[in-house]
Amino acid sequence: MAFGNSFNGGVSSGGGGGSDITASQITDASPNGRSLITATDYAAMRSLLSAQVQLSIVTKSVAESRTSTTTTTSDTELLFPADANSLYEFDFFFTVTGTVAAGGLRAGLALPTSAEAIVAGRTTANNTQHTTSNNGVISSLISAAQMLATQDCWLTGRVKTLGTSGDVVLSWAQNTSSASPVTIASGATVSYRKLR
Repeated sequence: MAFGNSFNGGVSSGGGGGSDITASQITDASPNGRSLITATDYAAMRSLLSAQVQLSIVTKSVAESRTSTTTTTSDTELLFPADANSLYEFDFFFTVTGTVAAGGLRAGLALPTSAEAIVAGRTTANNTQHTTSNNGVISSLISAAQMLATQDCWLTGRVKTLGTSGDVVLSWAQNTSSASPVTIASGATVSYRKLR
């Protein structure tokens, strides 16, 4: 097979003497074409690549505290929107501040109706991996005894939505109720991407 004509015109990125390659040329499998893949394969490859690289990140701009409660409530910023009938993977990274008197931290997710999640969590104080499924709360993610000046936490997992779209939200509270606040610092992040 001769390749002499396969790059006629060259590839240009805005300068030089070449011409830009068009989508029809990319999928042209003729002897003088620029590719041996079909239009269907090309579209599938673009879709797959797009799904793999579209990582979104939300950053918490304001610190948030909980006092005198063990009932988890939604964080005001650590969340992401999820389409119906979809699968996402996610990572929540956050720093918790407080004292031993603050009662530690429990955390889970608030999910769209009928959605399901599997979550694993670790902290700098507790290297044991905690896991939960179906929107469960990880109690004692940080126990009161482990509540030092600061603790870094990580929750990771996947969520599958069914017929309802909505937000996937970090939901958290003190592990033991205390008038001393436990706080998630600003700068916390949630990174997520849609898998299908």
